[in-house]
Amino acid sequence: MENNSKILIYGYNEEEIQRIKDLFNKHNMPTLLIINENMAKMKICDILKGLEILTYDVKLPDERLVLFNNITDKNVDKGIQIMKDISNKKPIFAQVTPVSQNWSLKYLMDHMIEERQWYIDNGYK
Repeated sequence: MENNSKILIYGYNEEEIQRIKDLFNKHNMPTLLIINENMAKMKICDILKGLEILTYDVKLPDERLVLFNNITDKNVDKGIQIMKDISNKKPIFAQVTPVSQNWSLKYLMDHMIEERQWYIDNGYK
């Protein structure tokens, strides 16, 4: 299941990205892909393939996103800890699934924000 193992991140500044890269290298983490706002309309599966179909007419939410694709539980735990150590601003953590891989980046982020709000509204932290 390590095939195409990647961790995708969005919403981090250049300094944070460099710190993340350094920590990922130190801990032998899977490949890191940086997502930019101009990829909002792209499907997750296309981003994972390394494609860049850029658009400039869609604005992504002001959020941080960390997506795990085909990552072992051990590396997911390590990745979450690294991302928490980088900043106290909580990112959205998610696993790429057979369903979500066909969603656009914007749709996935909107869906995850809606899901997070549901948990908050229903008393979960």
